[in-house]
Amino acid sequence: MNKINMLQGEQGTKKVLKKLLILVAVFFVLGGVIASGLLYMDNKFEDRIYPGVKINGIEVGGKTKDAVKRTLLEQTNKAVAEGIKFRYKESELSLTPTVSSLKPDLAHSVYSYDIDSTVDNAYNIGRNDNYGQNLITRINTYFYSQTVPLEYNIKEKEVKEILKEQFAEFNTPAENASLEAEVTPKQGWELVEFHITEEREGKVLNYKQAVQEMEKRLKNFDIKKEIVLKENKETPEIQKKECEGMIEKAEEFMQNEHWKLLYTENNIATGTEEIKEEWNIDN
Repeated sequence: MNKINMLQGEQGTKKVLKKLLILVAVFFVLGGVIASGLLYMDNKFEDRIYPGVKINGIEVGGKTKDAVKRTLLEQTNKAVAEGIKFRYKESELSLTPTVSSLKPDLAHSVYSYDIDSTVDNAYNIGRNDNYGQNLITRINTYFYSQTVPLEYNIKEKEVKEILKEQFAEFNTPAENASLEAEVTPKQGWELVEFHITEEREGKVLNYKQAVQEMEKRLKNFDIKKEIVLKENKETPEIQKKECEGMIEKAEEFMQNEHWKLLYTENNIATGTEEIKEEWNIDN
């Protein structure tokens, strides 16, 4: 009976070992297949962008960097040829990438697409990290795709100044309330009358928002639709009600027979105001 049990135990052990050997063999075979596949992919895409990579919706996987650069240059050059259009009411401006000048050698670029950096970013997907992380990135990109935005350059301050110059007529700066003197000539003397002018609310175009919208359009390669400038109200800093009593002070000042004008400067070391010049004027 004991011998039968021992034989059965040995047979069971052999079956388990056999299964383990089969599993190990399958593991190594699969590992070899995967390794061969990865080696094939590495060789095939050595100078190409990995599958699943897109640039602003354009499928570029499997293509060489030079081929993608040619495609992007053709599309971006065509898109910006007519410039990015800005409009406010009936006034329009088509801003081209290169701003001309009276002297040809002074023409310069105010915005452009950085095709080289864009293509490099696309090519480096699945290559920037360690092998394990790169492998995960390649698999995810293959099944779910990954979009690379277009890189661009823009001189924000210069674009803003161009917009200001083009649409200057539509800006009405706010006016503060102020003290004004009206002089009426008389025989041998002059009548001086003071009054306070009303403050006036202004209107200025929001150039900052327009430039931000331009950047958004460049990033998304959506530059055909015009950008409509919006206006902001500009509030005066000084209102008429804050000028109460100024007329009386001005009239009192005019009654003085002697005026003293002082020129002062702040002393940074002592934190005090020092008189630098002093003039006495007779009325």
